[in-house]
Amino acid sequence: MTRLSGNLSADANRKYDLLLKKNMLDDFSIDAGWMPIKSYTNLLTDKDKFKYGTLNYKNGSMTLDLFQGWPLKHGAITFGTKLRRIDNIFGCIADSNMYYVFIPNIAKSDTLDLHLAITKQSWNLIQFSITDYLPYEKVTLNNLILDYNMLDKWIAPAQKFVFKDDMSLSIVSSDNIFLSNFTFKGQVFNVFLVGDISQKSKNKNRNVIYTNKSYLLIEGEDNISTSDAIYFATEFRKILSVILACPVNTTQLSKRGIKRDKATQVSEDVYFLETRSQKEMPELSAFYTFQFNTDINFSKIVSNWFNASSELKLLIQDYLLTVNYTMSMQNMLINLTQGVEAFYRKEKVISRKKAKKYQRNLYLLEKIEKMLSTFSNEFINTIEKDIGMNINKWAKLIKNTRVFIVHGNKKGKIIENTTDLWHSVQLLQYLVQVFILQELGMINLSEQKEFNQIDKIFSSEII
Repeated sequence: MTRLSGNLSADANRKYDLLLKKNMLDDFSIDAGWMPIKSYTNLLTDKDKFKYGTLNYKNGSMTLDLFQGWPLKHGAITFGTKLRRIDNIFGCIADSNMYYVFIPNIAKSDTLDLHLAITKQSWNLIQFSITDYLPYEKVTLNNLILDYNMLDKWIAPAQKFVFKDDMSLSIVSSDNIFLSNFTFKGQVFNVFLVGDISQKSKNKNRNVIYTNKSYLLIEGEDNISTSDAIYFATEFRKILSVILACPVNTTQLSKRGIKRDKATQVSEDVYFLETRSQKEMPELSAFYTFQFNTDINFSKIVSNWFNASSELKLLIQDYLLTVNYTMSMQNMLINLTQGVEAFYRKEKVISRKKAKKYQRNLYLLEKIEKMLSTFSNEFINTIEKDIGMNINKWAKLIKNTRVFIVHGNKKGKIIENTTDLWHSVQLLQYLVQVFILQELGMINLSEQKEFNQIDKIFSSEII
């Protein structure tokens, strides 16, 4: 087991650094003494109640292994056995009096049917926090620091050049840059871009290496609960995945604030279970990466994201399945068309049957055509040149192919050639991405970049 306490140092408490210097993609373990906290628990006098054990955070799973753990009622496991739960677990990290661990609850569904003198318990958990304050201390945490594995590649850190009196030049972090705001549960949250520039000298200060980091800072009016913080981290991860058309993983969720005496700053790093994507963004992506400064109206996207309709959320959900998971062309086609269907699920059209008017839902083909009608004529003309046919004829092929894949009914022409199907599914995925971004308010989309991206899709080959 690796003891993290040996890596803890005074500089770990910098403004944006993680307390343990371990992000959510790392695998690590924490040796500590553990105790369930009750309203009457005194951490100073009840030290004999601590149980020694290790918290393991590895490959998207969390377990707390205890030596001589807490007494349990042993019994055989039967169908429907309830989970055994213990709430509010406090951990004092071995050899450290600076940082602590808090676990909201742990659970286990199995137990030994033996009475042994020496026991080892293994508990499951889905979340824990590292703090530099004790549970009974009154704190207000109203700032969130979010970091993602693709953030630095997409957003350049906030920085500025400074000329000194000795004529030397240095690079320092600039002030926070306001990006957007949104309303959630009646509270207004402001979103900022923050940059952290670190400097290291080599060869007797002849070489200076600058390391740039970008973070998103969400600033609330009042204390932000951990459940809301996790929700924000998850939603911003989805926003970035939609914009970048590639999987994005959360690497840091930190809460920052002050003690109630308003004299001491405090920190809490939250680790929670999130599906780690093993899918990497290729060097030559089939998708154009929309640029942060020129193509994306981030202010509108964030605001509209948290006020999106249920239909748009369903479309985003189905689109992200095709981005985050490796799947066949057929499954990609099903998910993308399913999302378009869900987006227009409330759309009605007037139809006639035996001289009577009635309302009906749009058919799949009509929904695809309605999405395509939102794009500019120039954009559609470019698509038609690459696919070699009228856009409505292509939409009908998409619809027929999807029906054939799902139901096995071959009514009309379908896309049978593998290369043609791959190109069409890639194009449909890109069109759904652009459509989502349009619905979220992205207004600086360059048509020329759209054209180049379509050319890139049809000039690529299946490997």
